[in-house]
This record gives sequence, C-alpha cells and structure tokens, in this order.
Amino acid sequence: MVKCCINSCTEKYSSATDVSFHQFPKDPELRKEWIEQINVEFCERARVCSKHFTNDCFIQSPWSSRRILKSDAVPNVIVKTEPHSEENASSSEAENRLPKTSLMKKRKAYVGDFHNLDILSDKDNYIDVVNATIAKKNKIIKTLHQKNKRLKQKVKDLHTLVEELKNNGMR
Repeated sequence: MVKCCINSCTEKYSSATDVSFHQFPKDPELRKEWIEQINVEFCERARVCSKHFTNDCFIQSPWSSRRILKSDAVPNVIVKTEPHSEENASSSEAENRLPKTSLMKKRKAYVGDFHNLDILSDKDNYIDVVNATIAKKNKIIKTLHQKNKRLKQKVKDLHTLVEELKNNGMR
C-alpha cells in the first residue's frame, strides 16, 4: 500500500481520488532539501503525496490528463491533521472515496463509490450516478432480451426443420 511518509499526513493511495504520490528525487542536494523541508528520514520506497506541493510545482502533461511534478519542486505545504476522532476519520474517509475535481481527468463515479455518509453529503451527484447506472443496466437488459428472443426463434426454426426432415423420411 502506498501512503504518504509525512507523519502528520494520513493520505493513502486510492484510485477514487486524484492525489498523486511522488518519490524522493535522485539528485542528492534536492533530496536533502526535501528531507529538511518535511522532516522525515529518507527511504527508497518513501513517497510524498501531492497535497504537500502547491499547484505551481506541477505541469500539465501534454500527452495525458495527469499532472507531472516539476524536477526542481520541493514539498512546501505541511498538512497538519487533528487527532483522529471517529467523526473526523469517517468524514475524511468519505471524502477520499468520492471523485475529486482538479486539473486531472475526473474518474467516473460508480454506485459502489458511495456509502451512507456520501449519500448525505453529495445527494445530487449520487442520484445522477444511480439513475445513469440504472439506465445503462436497463439498456443491457433490453439488448439481452432481444438476443434471447432471436435465439429462441432460431431454436424453434431448427426444431421445425428437424420435424420436416423426419416426416420426409430422412433420419
């Protein structure tokens, strides 16, 4: 599991959010700046989430919808979190499950993305997603009914053909 190495940050990788994770730079001087700025020990697998960079630390990728961290960027936003209470943790988790808008391409929301807390906080979006999902499923069902009807007709035609061949003496 990929998570942010900054102690005060609880961000973990989820495809439902557009938070990206960045490894420490290979350049020793820049790496030293990162370590001093965020006050953590260096580890090859350590990652820092995009919440710790300002928007001017990123450039828009010309060939995709992703944002790319500039080569000279240094984490400059330290997110302080309050001690976790049940309410804070559950609302934070609910926010992480919902797709977020940014410069990155927004992932489609699915009915499975929403949970009880999400329904209360984003009711309109939830209703739109549910209605779109129902319409899509109904279209699939209609197509399957049509295919089933055609297959039943083919089976009926084949049975008729077999009966005619039996009646004509071909066995």
